[in-house]
Amino acid sequence: MLTSLLPVSKSLQSYNPIPNDCVLCIPAFHNSIRGPVFKSVDPFGHTVTVVGAPPKIDQGFALDGTNDWLSVPDATSLNITTTITVLVWARVTEWAWKHAANNGYLIDKGDLEGTTVGYAIFADDTADRFTAHIVDGGTRRQTIIASGLNAGQWYLAGMTYDGSNVTGYLDGVQSGTPLAHVGDIDASPGVDLGIGNEVTNTSREFFGDIGEVALYRGKAFTADEMLYWYQRTKGRYL
Repeated sequence: MLTSLLPVSKSLQSYNPIPNDCVLCIPAFHNSIRGPVFKSVDPFGHTVTVVGAPPKIDQGFALDGTNDWLSVPDATSLNITTTITVLVWARVTEWAWKHAANNGYLIDKGDLEGTTVGYAIFADDTADRFTAHIVDGGTRRQTIIASGLNAGQWYLAGMTYDGSNVTGYLDGVQSGTPLAHVGDIDASPGVDLGIGNEVTNTSREFFGDIGEVALYRGKAFTADEMLYWYQRTKGRYL
């Protein structure tokens, strides 16, 4: 048949290597993902607003560190209090933020720089590092993912919390020392999720490029799953 000779369009959902339990998926590398507003590619179809005017690049969005980020409205699916996996492909443009704070957020669902509720991964220019945290009991429970990272290089920053440990991953491999902790993540109702900034304190802009973002509720990736996700997505960045 003639139709058999026509190209078959690949659905955006198929780009996620592990779709089960994913509550937020933004394949920012795809040409259809662009501002000023688009829908996330997951069962919830969150409305994502592009703040500022970040240029669209082949791998995602180029954030200028001043007034560019992505904002996702609060939703029950993002208000995660138990096990969690967070993944962000990111590339720092320069390890010198354009604001007074040391931290530029890759992803954040919290407030007051993560000291009261939620979860986050951020970049710290005092040590050229990525750090991940959850908040429980009003206290930040954090682990350093990796230090001495290079500007201009893509990395997959990952974090899991399985109810016992906050664990950081870099490029699909566990890095640093997991932080032992037992408890629930403090709920964050009414707080939007920011990508490239902390939405409730918009002076924590990330200066760099953001690619794919994925968030899992009720699922902490195993080491094998984390490496699999990295191997299936790295070709878009490396």
